Amino acid sequence: AMWHIDTAFLTASETYNLAKGAIISDMDGDGDNGILIALNASENKDVYHYEMIENHGGWRANSVYEGTLPVSGIVNRVERGIIASHSYNVYMGVGTSEGIHVYKVDLSPGYHAVDILSVLNGQDNVMLLKALPYPHGNSFGRLFVGDSLLGNLYMITYYGYDLIGHTDDGYFTDVVVGDLDNMAEPKIFASSSDGKVYSFTQVAPDSFIQKAVFDLGSPVVSLIEGDINRDGYIEMYATTYDGKIYVIQTEVDTLAPNEVEILNPHSGDWTGADSVKIEWNHVSKLNNIHQSGGFVSLKSLKTSHNNFFRRLVDDREFNYKSPVFYRVEISEDSAFGSLLIDTFSLDTTFIFTPSSDGKFYIRVRAEDSVGNTSDYSQVVTFGVDRGLPWVDSLTILQDTSIRGPFEVKVYPADSLSGIGNVRFYYRRMEDTGFVGMDAVFSDGAYSGFIPEVNIAYDTVHYYVVIYDVAGNAKSSPENAPSVTYEFTAGATGIEEHVAQNVFNFQIKPISRKSINISLYIPRRSNVYLGIFDVTGRRVKMVYNGILEKGEHRASVGSLSKGVYLYILKYKDKTFKGKVIVTGK
Repeated sequence: AMWHIDTAFLTASETYNLAKGAIISDMDGDGDNGILIALNASENKDVYHYEMIENHGGWRANSVYEGTLPVSGIVNRVERGIIASHSYNVYMGVGTSEGIHVYKVDLSPGYHAVDILSVLNGQDNVMLLKALPYPHGNSFGRLFVGDSLLGNLYMITYYGYDLIGHTDDGYFTDVVVGDLDNMAEPKIFASSSDGKVYSFTQVAPDSFIQKAVFDLGSPVVSLIEGDINRDGYIEMYATTYDGKIYVIQTEVDTLAPNEVEILNPHSGDWTGADSVKIEWNHVSKLNNIHQSGGFVSLKSLKTSHNNFFRRLVDDREFNYKSPVFYRVEISEDSAFGSLLIDTFSLDTTFIFTPSSDGKFYIRVRAEDSVGNTSDYSQVVTFGVDRGLPWVDSLTILQDTSIRGPFEVKVYPADSLSGIGNVRFYYRRMEDTGFVGMDAVFSDGAYSGFIPEVNIAYDTVHYYVVIYDVAGNAKSSPENAPSVTYEFTAGATGIEEHVAQNVFNFQIKPISRKSINISLYIPRRSNVYLGIFDVTGRRVKMVYNGILEKGEHRASVGSLSKGVYLYILKYKDKTFKGKVIVTGK
């Protein structure tokens, strides 16, 4: 065989420059391949299809596109492929001083170009333009575009385009799509001028995981995929700028990722926030990937003039592990029979915003792109309680004719997370501000003491703040400390302020022979109140039956000097105390 160079078919004017893009294509579908070439003139950007006419001993040029594009630039690449229909189209990549454009040449009569991608970020060139068929026999295809300025990789489909990858140290040079890991699920692999080959795994319609599979150490010029050695598996061949060809073969990845550990929230946690940030640790594969397969075998073969694959000059193995993402499940059922959330996350966090309060169960597991899964994490139980606690009843057990101390008891309640803490605040005339203290829990009530007053006729102000386990807080009375409960110590005949939203009971002498009783109940209830002397004899039955919601007042007179006891029963609670009548 004798080779010769023939340039006679380039009959265009000398003002034309052959663009970087030239491909072999059967443009007219007659079974004979020709050469598809983009030519750049000073004003026009033309695409011609040159085909050798066997019986006439020459080349024939068919015009595919003749016209002026709406931008001033150089056609860097030309490509032909199926993207949005069953018929082939011609695509032109144009670099300009403003950015890049990709045009689809409409082959209907009148030949015109349609701009299908514009990225305007400054002086740029199209370094990669490649059309690849969609796997699984789909009639549509994908067009991959790489630029020189940003180092981005775009994928154009029938529905539009996505930015699927980026390299910081160069630009993408070639791309292949195939089942290179032999898992019956095609992936995208792209080479770059920085010497790396990247994989792209699609995990959502517009979301890809990019991973540098390996670094060949020299700019990669081209990628080819196919079962060239006929072993039943697809290989990938990478040609590098330093004159080497690498054969890349993969084995099936059967390694499961490590088990996930949920870091936040902790089991038993409650929150009053609208959203919960769920966090877990980042996991990788279980063991060294060489121990059980799943590695990438990379072999460098040197070329010669006589034998394409002359001898092995390099043999390296790379730890290529399938990308890991996370499955998050949240349920109100500890058996996860019905899921509120069943989603995937690329990150190690997920924001959960429940529509209602309650207790929730969460578990997370790691999965990789080839279907290996870890065990589920330990189930974490947490609660969301955005409701406020409330005071079911509040009493001050006191004899206001003395100066104290005065015991205050509060019975708080909460619908979900429970009571976390109760704090009392008081202010006497001698105090410069409110003094706070944690209440002590005993016998179902939280108790605190207001110390003895040192000033006669001292008006004492007090209020309480209830905190539930989720961190929600509510004061009693509401709007405290602007509004407080109060009483006057060391005096007789002073009426108490009664809380209008909680059960409140106060008893005190109003004369030397009488006592005054003030009672407020928040709802219709059965109430018992009896007054007894020190021998245990009942001297007065004040209430014994149903009382309507609201404030109730009563007085007990004609009492002799001495100490009297009272017993108050309200709902399931019993209050006991004493009051002193000084007599004449």
